[in-house]
Amino acid sequence: MWPLLNCLTPISIKARTVIMSQGDKGDNMYLIQKGTCVVKVEKDGAFHKVARLNKGDVMGEMAVLTGEPRYAEVVAETDIKLWELSRRQFESVSAKHPDLRMFLTDLVTRRLETSRHIADRIIGKYLIKYKLGQG
Repeated sequence: MWPLLNCLTPISIKARTVIMSQGDKGDNMYLIQKGTCVVKVEKDGAFHKVARLNKGDVMGEMAVLTGEPRYAEVVAETDIKLWELSRRQFESVSAKHPDLRMFLTDLVTRRLETSRHIADRIIGKYLIKYKLGQG
């Protein structure tokens, strides 16, 4: 994990600031050091709150891993301190340390399994609109 941690850049964001917008290019991810934010997904013209993230949580990992646009909007609830990692930095570090890619893939999988609402996503030739079940 040290190679990954050495690439992180600290940033501060004020409350009520949009950190990520659904549909934007996902070129970085964040680790929350302090503060809280809300994750919302726009679906069928309405926003659905899907998570509240706080100290120790990671956000933006899905777009960094897959290169897809952001699947949700994230808004700072409080003043927030983050550690930022660019997609380019992640690709460079994970090429040398493949375990980091597996770790991030597990994180993304858990996020998808626990979310009630998902944004429409295109995966290959398929359009994913709703989660039908699990098992």
